[in-house]
Amino acid sequence: MKKKEPPKTEMPFLDHLEELRWRIIKCLAALILFTCAAFPATTKLLAFLTYPNASLAEPARLVFLKPTAMIMIRMEISIAAGFIVSLPLIFFQLWSFIAPGLLLKERKAVLPVLFLTVLCFALGALFAYFVIIPVMLPFLFSMGTEFIEATINISDYMSFVLRLILACG
Repeated sequence: MKKKEPPKTEMPFLDHLEELRWRIIKCLAALILFTCAAFPATTKLLAFLTYPNASLAEPARLVFLKPTAMIMIRMEISIAAGFIVSLPLIFFQLWSFIAPGLLLKERKAVLPVLFLTVLCFALGALFAYFVIIPVMLPFLFSMGTEFIEATINISDYMSFVLRLILACG
């Protein structure tokens, strides 16, 4: 027996905009909340993100060159963590906004696609963290000479690591 489509009710354009506005506000509120909640954990997250360097036989010395550099790094890390943790709610809000306009067949296809997308992103990010970064760092640091030692600005290191993880994800 074929499932029936739920009855469609049309919304005026301004009602769609109002619903979208509230969904965006909920997403931003979740992002702010989770970002603030992640800030106390930035020390552990920083240790996790700098571990590939620390685990090298000859790790580069990580330094910061501006008085505000470490607070900015911690804020960037907490924003990234807050975004990652709030993604399920953001996806739910997006789905709740889009789903009423989809056919039943289209709605059934979304869950497997979403699952595979998240899985592929996570596998790519893990591949970058556990394979690419540990291979690239020694290679990049080997470009120095006996007179030029690797002392890396923490801002540049974090930018490199986070961009590589996101790009591979």
